[in-house]
Amino acid sequence: DANRRLAIELHIVKPILTILQTVSTERLLIICVRVLGNIGFGNAYTAHSALISGAGECLSVMLEAVDSIRQPTLCHAILATLANLCGNNDMNQTAIGNMGPVCEATVRILQHSK
Repeated sequence: DANRRLAIELHIVKPILTILQTVSTERLLIICVRVLGNIGFGNAYTAHSALISGAGECLSVMLEAVDSIRQPTLCHAILATLANLCGNNDMNQTAIGNMGPVCEATVRILQHSK
């Protein structure tokens, strides 16, 4: 938990979001998405801080663009990170749930999954 809080205090989320928005290497994208998921895992404060920094919007855009057939690992990482950011906090769950594209893209992915 201390490392998660330290990541927030050092403003680590913004550089990760910049990488996610500018890099096209799938392996690097997966790693950065998982880092965001780890920051938010089990800690409502750090998850909320990541959402305030723009992680939800960035992941929403990525989820809309990801090809779940060709990039299943990236798709899974994004969905798992969104779940981690929701955590056990009503405010975070509402923030993610109110992102229409996230819900629509998740339904689309589930319809085409095996």
